[in-house]
Amino acid sequence: MLGRLDAAGLVSSHTAKERGPAKELYSLTGAGREVLQAWLSDSTLDLTPPRDLFLLQVFFARRAAPGAAAELVIAYREHVAQLLAAWEQQEEAEPEASPLDLISFRFALLRGRATLGWCDETLEVLGEVGS
Repeated sequence: MLGRLDAAGLVSSHTAKERGPAKELYSLTGAGREVLQAWLSDSTLDLTPPRDLFLLQVFFARRAAPGAAAELVIAYREHVAQLLAAWEQQEEAEPEASPLDLISFRFALLRGRATLGWCDETLEVLGEVGS
């Protein structure tokens, strides 16, 4: 995605080396700021359902070996738990953030917590049906 934005002249990049490996840092160009403002001002919603390959795997896991669905959900749960722990640490590290700054972040936190609840519920169901 960043490569396409760079090719379109909407961002510029430079390599920065602080600690650790070099990082490519991106900044909006003037044209990029204009496009961003236009996009943010557009109230048209993209209601295309997202594609979720994990849920597709869970759906078809009944055709796999017994326990495959549970293994998928356990791995997914561990991944989401790690993300959520990092986000919660980040939330604590940003005490000065305004409520507006935190709107999207809170969405991610709440969705992460809900996902963990779904994983736990799903693992209970899978345990009951012997999958």
